[in-house]
Amino acid sequence: MSGFGAKLRETRESYGITLEEVEAETKIRKLYIEALEKENFSILPPQVYAAGFVKRYAQLLNLDGDALVREFKQLAYPEALAEVTADRPVKKKKSLDLPRLPYRNIAAAVLFLLLAIWAGNLFVGYLSDRIKSPSPPPPIADNKPPTVPIQPGKPETETLKLQLKVKPDMQCWVRVIADGQNQLEATLNDGQEQIFTANESIYIKLGNAGAVDIKINDKLIASLGERGQVAEKEFKKSDKY
Repeated sequence: MSGFGAKLRETRESYGITLEEVEAETKIRKLYIEALEKENFSILPPQVYAAGFVKRYAQLLNLDGDALVREFKQLAYPEALAEVTADRPVKKKKSLDLPRLPYRNIAAAVLFLLLAIWAGNLFVGYLSDRIKSPSPPPPIADNKPPTVPIQPGKPETETLKLQLKVKPDMQCWVRVIADGQNQLEATLNDGQEQIFTANESIYIKLGNAGAVDIKINDKLIASLGERGQVAEKEFKKSDKY
């Protein structure tokens, strides 16, 4: 006995498994299990089924199924393996038959290439000598008109005839008329500054004269009255402030 069948039987017996239990687990007939263990391969079914029996039996016994199947085929079907090996074509390495060029042709080609490069360099140098650097363009006459200095404008204070600023420090009723046109008639709150301009005159009336700061052309003037007192005044262009 080669050892194949003995390995199956000894492993089965080491687990304490009977042939009947193997048959129940693997669904392989007891007759075929005994044939595998005794290496009586002649009563087994065709190779495809028999190899399946071997692999299933090996898995049950925790053995290498692929290795046992290969061993089983070598023992039970050596002629089939030999035919497969004989029918397998042997690949031959193809050698590339490159055309062999005569050394004279190669030398002539190299010489021609060198001559072509040399001639090309001569031609490029000849063209470089004939190309002259472009002469610089003539200077462009500056026809820009002379710059006329800009005279500074007159300060705003010269064009502004009268400017009135009112700023209460508490709520106050205010009325303002500039050059005869009514500009304001409202109650201003604390810190609510108002600015008015006129060409000839500005008239102002305050309901709480002592609570309002008045500036004419940014110059603070005296209060027009006491707190809670109604006061009025007209500022004219001709007056000096």
